Amino acid sequence: MALRPFPLPIRIGTDICHIPRIAYLLTPHSSPSSLRSHRLTRFVTRLLHPIEAAHFWNRYRRAVEEVPDPGDRDAGARAWTSRFLAGRWAAKEAAIKALGYRPPHAFHQIVLYSAPTAADGTSVAPRLIVLDEVNFTRKGNAGWEDRKDALGGMEGQEGLVSISHDGEYATAVVVMPVVVEGAG
Repeated sequence: MALRPFPLPIRIGTDICHIPRIAYLLTPHSSPSSLRSHRLTRFVTRLLHPIEAAHFWNRYRRAVEEVPDPGDRDAGARAWTSRFLAGRWAAKEAAIKALGYRPPHAFHQIVLYSAPTAADGTSVAPRLIVLDEVNFTRKGNAGWEDRKDALGGMEGQEGLVSISHDGEYATAVVVMPVVVEGAG
């Protein structure tokens, strides 16, 4: 019997991120707090689409701003913040691998967002969209509530994503369909 080809046209990507690399951005060093904050803001702006960034700042601003020293009680909040960003980094890199090419504005064209919590209160896996094009402005002060409504107006390809954290590592797996131009 001859081998049968895999029946579904999909691509899979995976990536891993060392969480301490991200935590470095949040941890006080000899540099002043404003420099640490600048590094983090620059990283978030580079990595996250404005809708994702609004969600990040809405959820983690307090943890990021209230870090007086490395031994403080907010170290746990910094750890959760680092885990979140490391997971997003791994997911976006995995999506690029699953796509088989790097979009022109890759990190801003790949949008991860949290689906609503399930009716029974359990968390639901994040969703992933690869936008057809980047169309946003960095101006404005809109918060997460204002921007999440924009998700419905986006055009792009949905993919499946799984993000996991273990110890010092965040991993992600992304499954994307192979889209044949002109088919359908």
